[in-house]
Amino acid sequence: MTANGFPPSTSNLIRGGPYALSALAQILIYSAVGEKIVEQTEDIAQVTYEVDWYTNYRPKFRKMLSLIMQRSQKASQITAGGVWYLNMNTFGQILRGSMSLLAFMQTIYANKRN
Repeated sequence: MTANGFPPSTSNLIRGGPYALSALAQILIYSAVGEKIVEQTEDIAQVTYEVDWYTNYRPKFRKMLSLIMQRSQKASQITAGGVWYLNMNTFGQILRGSMSLLAFMQTIYANKRN
């Protein structure tokens, strides 16, 4: 959105486009890493259970594995400010919200021109 209306001029798009793309890429990277962390923490319980922990190891080690399995029942997640979880679902919501705002701005400025 510029003082001259919407869509922005080519020069404004050239200046602001790389910034918007880099911000989007940064959110994508954080979201992808957050998604990977969730996937891997969900696999920890299964992997520790598949170990022959109930026959081959000392009771202290079995207790530690049991605690690991209990803790891994709740997936670890990266949050943004403790408010939003950073995963691919959140990234999709950000894109949908951005596109909705873009469509809204196009509608408003199209109505002003008519």
